[in-house]
Amino acid sequence: MADFDAAFNLVSIDLGMLRELVEPADATFTSVYVADAGSGGRAAAGSQTHRQMIASRLASAGAPAADIDAICRAWAATGGGSDRFLVACDGETRLTQCLPGAVTTDVARVGAPPPLGPLLAWWQRHPAYVVSRDVDAAKVLALARSSGADLVLAAQDHTDDLVNQVRGLAPSITVLEIGSGPVTDESIQQVLDDYAAATSAELRLALDAFAVPHSVAVQGVHATLAALAVGRVDTVLVVDDPDDRRSAWFGPVELCASLPDPVHPQRTPHGGRLVDVAIRAALLTGARIRILSGDQARGLRGGLGALIR
Repeated sequence: MADFDAAFNLVSIDLGMLRELVEPADATFTSVYVADAGSGGRAAAGSQTHRQMIASRLASAGAPAADIDAICRAWAATGGGSDRFLVACDGETRLTQCLPGAVTTDVARVGAPPPLGPLLAWWQRHPAYVVSRDVDAAKVLALARSSGADLVLAAQDHTDDLVNQVRGLAPSITVLEIGSGPVTDESIQQVLDDYAAATSAELRLALDAFAVPHSVAVQGVHATLAALAVGRVDTVLVVDDPDDRRSAWFGPVELCASLPDPVHPQRTPHGGRLVDVAIRAALLTGARIRILSGDQARGLRGGLGALIR
């Protein structure tokens, strides 16, 4: 086995691209998450029948015909597979992303901002990473940097020395132990899942510990949106419940939980789903985004909070 077993950078999601996607305040997006073949008893996801069903749902939701056509063409061009997220606007496909194992039911939406929560939740479990058996920190860092990854899975029993060396040379890169046995997709995903859960738990604890007046954390819809509006958020924590239909308002400079009264005659804000509006604001202000499960967010006021810069 070579020093470096494998270098993976599965995730092609680009935060800069997502920022550009959501930046236009007056855009209307047509979005669809395409579920796995087994969902709902379908014999073949991505078949012509499935595409027709998705197209019909989008049309019923008011999607422009050009957007529906763009999504169906982009979906067919990927082989018609399942576990896809597609976004169109103005008759052009703006985003196509494969999300293996992440989509359990078809979701079709028309509006703004586009629903990026499930995409980001999947990304948390599938970060860019490299796998290495080398104990030379310089070589490990060279591989990580060349792959664009900030996570190293060390395939060996003792990683303390490597962890300490890497921390001293590049604090932004994290080293995790994957063990000395065979490196499999399952063993890698288990390490990534444990890391994602631990990271969410640490952020949640920090949010609770510091959510006091004049501190470095806020909880609740109004306080979090107010912090996002002035670019004070380091990390926003949000629960993306598909049944959550609460609204918020956004525009070139507006961000609020209720429609302003009076409304500026030349600057009418746009309404959107609260979770999607918060994620949009985080992207545009450079804040990190953490999608929490219902269990992880238990007790979080309004299902929304932020750690402040």
